[in-house]
Amino acid sequence: MNKDRQLVSELRNFFTGSGCGLGIQRIMRVLETINITEKQMAFEKRPNCKFTCAQVIQMMILFPFFSIKNVANYVGCPLQSLFDCQKDMFYRVLSNDRIDWRHILRYVNKKLANNIAVRSDNRNAEYPTCMIVDDTDMPKTGRKGEMLGRVHSHVDKRRSILGHKGLFLCRTDGRTQMLIDFTLLGEKGRVTSRPQGLSKKDIDARFSKARDAKSKVHKRKEEYFQDKISSMKKMLSHASIEHLGFDYLLVESWFTCREVVKYIRRKGSKSHLLGMIKMSKTK
Repeated sequence: MNKDRQLVSELRNFFTGSGCGLGIQRIMRVLETINITEKQMAFEKRPNCKFTCAQVIQMMILFPFFSIKNVANYVGCPLQSLFDCQKDMFYRVLSNDRIDWRHILRYVNKKLANNIAVRSDNRNAEYPTCMIVDDTDMPKTGRKGEMLGRVHSHVDKRRSILGHKGLFLCRTDGRTQMLIDFTLLGEKGRVTSRPQGLSKKDIDARFSKARDAKSKVHKRKEEYFQDKISSMKKMLSHASIEHLGFDYLLVESWFTCREVVKYIRRKGSKSHLLGMIKMSKTK
């Protein structure tokens, strides 16, 4: 197997020859329709590499089907016997700060949504399509992660934790649910002498790296302290560009406000907002 040949086609031919079941053949058929290319994802071309970035990402998409939890579990698995490569190849791709992982995620899910839309059971269904936005705590035990800081706990509202906030956008049609977009967020903190709730010693100990202003990681770092409503609106706009429409947006009470209502019910939009209103004396 080399970078001049189609990875999914090779796998499909292998499983056909080995007499595998119908389920594997269907998985290969779906993966062929995704068709991640170097041009679409603006990957860097490295002629001396054995596999292209697109092929490496296709292999990582296959991980769950081979019970591979992460890159470390790749060594010694059945998938490695098909491709003569080591786990360092995956780590090099994962650490590439020019790859737009959020764009890849939206692209893959757009292809999957298109495959689902043409199915007869989906065309005849009367279920509405729903977007779901929610945030969650992402606690960390180490203290040297890049941009790491203290955030107000989503679970225990009485205290703060060391970590990040994760904001996620999901889409469901009543039968299937897929993750469309995500972002990591932080909080600057209330005390200016302790940014992000950390001492100067903790901040100096964190990992830092001078990044190219054109890299995707640099752009994501600029969005790190953005408020959740602005981040949500940006994710919904990107989903709309990819033609991932929805009938209504489901949010919790924190996101239910005038700004979000106006955004969803903007001119020409047929979408609706479903969210709980905070029960308080403030009107």
